[in-house]
Amino acid sequence: MIQIRKATRSDWRWIHHWENFESLWEVTLHPGPFTSDDIIQFLDHQNDLKAHGQERWLISLYQEPIGMLDLFEWDKNRNRIGIGVAIPDPNFRRRGYAKKSLVMATDILKSQWNIQEIFCNIQESNKGSLKLFRSLGFEKVGQKKWNGHAIHELSLTI
Repeated sequence: MIQIRKATRSDWRWIHHWENFESLWEVTLHPGPFTSDDIIQFLDHQNDLKAHGQERWLISLYQEPIGMLDLFEWDKNRNRIGIGVAIPDPNFRRRGYAKKSLVMATDILKSQWNIQEIFCNIQESNKGSLKLFRSLGFEKVGQKKWNGHAIHELSLTI
């Protein structure tokens, strides 16, 4: 059973491990490497949607963390937020866990945060992620260059 929840200080080891996957650095404003202190500081002081416009949520399978959701660039005036999903272990990919966690997150963001639009930025080469988000109703609204990569901008109105 998939569950999602806001990451807490006690999750720092998981977040530290995943945030230091170099493949994730290509699509972030703040590429690593990250120290354990960096992650603990983030979780203690910046992992707050209301105060900082960003949060990390854990994706767990039967209480065991397998990935994370990255919520970013919350615009409360436009009821808009960015989302990313990472399930770093290939053994947990292509099993519907990312899709289920995104559906759950969408429901929470709509009902508890009054979010009306969710967007994501996906590298053109990441065909699996593009297919995942499109299967959830996200539509391409633009394209840009980021760190030398073609990035598709997708959006979902909820």
